[in-house]
Amino acid sequence: MLLTKSWKKHTSGLSNYFFMFLSAGLFVNMLSETGWLLMLESFFREYINAPSVFYLLTAAFFLLMSLIGFHPLIAISLFSEIIYSMLNEIAIVPFTIVLITCSLSTVMYSPFNLSVSLLSDELKINPYKISSWNIGFAVFNIMVSIYAALLIHSMFY
Repeated sequence: MLLTKSWKKHTSGLSNYFFMFLSAGLFVNMLSETGWLLMLESFFREYINAPSVFYLLTAAFFLLMSLIGFHPLIAISLFSEIIYSMLNEIAIVPFTIVLITCSLSTVMYSPFNLSVSLLSDELKINPYKISSWNIGFAVFNIMVSIYAALLIHSMFY
């Protein structure tokens, strides 16, 4: 009985997240039909042979996408569409480190992310304030992962 009351209390406002992901899937599919992703692909392709710049652009992509309101799963779906044709040219292990770290670090600082939204709701604080508290650590975490990826890249590729 107590579990049912708690469940209803804490899940009553979560239905909007279902529709967010449903519409995001439609958005990614429709965006792949336009020329925007090809334009971004050509931009990233220019820096494929400069790993440090490519990794920084990857981090910037996730930072920008999260700050304008895209969930990390949506951003990674978009990014996978962008880099799909370049996968044979990328050093996959270092890139995987950067990709995972950049996409997961958005959980800490994205004001539109579920964890920040729920925390801001519980603390009755603006989500941008929580983001400003966390973004420094997230960027530091991203920079450490880029450094580690570049170190692995220089040693093995």
